[in-house]
Amino acid sequence: MVSKARYSAHFDTKLRSIVVFFGSEKTSFI
Repeated sequence: MVSKARYSAHFDTKLRSIVVFFGSEKTSFI
């Protein structure tokens, strides 16, 4: 259960970094 929570947190961090990356890409694109 702990490993699952840790994996979820890691996935959330990666997903957030991807969103920030695409967000900066879009702003620079515009």
